[in-house]
Amino acid sequence: VLGVDFHVMERRHGRVIRSELPEDLVGQPAINRRIGEMLVDVLADLHQVDPARVGLDDLGRPNGFVQRQIQGWGRRWLAAKHEDVPDVDTMLRWLEASVPTPQRTALLHNDYKLDNLMVDDADPTLPVAVLDWDMTTRGDPLMDLGYLLNFWNEAADDPRWHYVSKMPTNHGGFPTRAEVVERYAARTGLDLDTIAWYHVFGVFKLVVIIQQIYIRYVRGQTQDQRFATYDERVRDLANKGVQLLAAAP
Repeated sequence: VLGVDFHVMERRHGRVIRSELPEDLVGQPAINRRIGEMLVDVLADLHQVDPARVGLDDLGRPNGFVQRQIQGWGRRWLAAKHEDVPDVDTMLRWLEASVPTPQRTALLHNDYKLDNLMVDDADPTLPVAVLDWDMTTRGDPLMDLGYLLNFWNEAADDPRWHYVSKMPTNHGGFPTRAEVVERYAARTGLDLDTIAWYHVFGVFKLVVIIQQIYIRYVRGQTQDQRFATYDERVRDLANKGVQLLAAAP
C-alpha cells in the first residue's frame, strides 16, 4: 500500500508536515501536488485493506456506525455547550435528517490528516508511516474522507477556516477538495454523491472537540490562556458547516 504497511508496528524515520508548509516546499507546486495526491491515495488504499486479512475482522461494531456517531457526538455537544450556537443546531438537524447508507465497511483511522502522516526526509511525496491509530475501528470509510476534507484548505477559502482547521493545502499545487473527491472515488470505486454530508459531519465533529476544550477553560479545569477564545473558533467553524450544507446538492 504505497510503501505503508498497515499491519506492522515498528519504528519509522521521517518527518511530519504540520500546519505550516516547510520552507523547502514553499513555491514547489509540482511537489505539493504529489504530496496532496499521495495523502489521498494512502487513505483510499487503507480503506481497501481487508480487515480479516490483517486480523481485525472483529474490530469495533460497523453495523449502525454512522448513526451512533451522530448520536454520540450530538450528546457530547449538549454536554459541553455553555451557550446556544444556532449554526451548530442547524448542522445537527441537517445531519440527523439525511444520514446516508454506508456502501462499504472498512478500516477507519478516525483522525486522518496531513500531520498524522510521516513522509520520507529526502522525498516528501513518499509516505513512511500513518500515525496516531488510537481511534481506529471499522465503519463507513467516507467518514475518514469527510473529516480530511474539513482540514483541506484552499487559497480562496474564508481566512477563518484556515485559522480553525489548519492544513497547508492552500499553497500552490495542492489539489482542490473537488479533485480530492474525484481521485478518491476513482481509486476506491465508491459513489461520492453524498460526500457533502460526510464533510459537514467532519466539521460538526471538530466543533464538538473544540467546544470540549473550551468548556474546560470556562469551568476552570485549565488555566491555559490559549483556550480563552476557543468559543470564537466554535462559531466560525459552525458557520463554515452551515455554508457547506447550504451548498450541498
